[in-house]
Amino acid sequence: MLKEGPMPASIQAICSSLEKSFIRSSPLRWLFSGLKDTMQGALQDEMEGLPSFFRETELTLRLRTFSFNRANPNHTTNEAWAVGGSFVYQSGWYREFLSIGAEVVAAQKLYGPRDRGRTHMLRSGQQEYTVVGRFY
Repeated sequence: MLKEGPMPASIQAICSSLEKSFIRSSPLRWLFSGLKDTMQGALQDEMEGLPSFFRETELTLRLRTFSFNRANPNHTTNEAWAVGGSFVYQSGWYREFLSIGAEVVAAQKLYGPRDRGRTHMLRSGQQEYTVVGRFY
């Protein structure tokens, strides 16, 4: 029995408690929700005649930043601050059996001395990266 609300319509609609905390605490959510409603209304009219493969396409931008600073027992330090995120594309279904998607992930260094690497946030030598994280 779900105590938080009605049964979700799809598996994609299920959010973990961690994901819900980020959604609810976003200070700009009110701004983007109005923009999303306006754009959806305008696009919905133009996309009405398209096949569901295109009409149900979703694009998602997820941004994040992370700072890491650790003093190790051997008197070395690991330190970096990076900003990044991912861009996700998910198509609609083609004849109810084919859907494609991809995710590109990136991390850009804001701060990270070369001698304080090994934070696992950036490549070796505190270098930025951009990769295809998933393609399906």
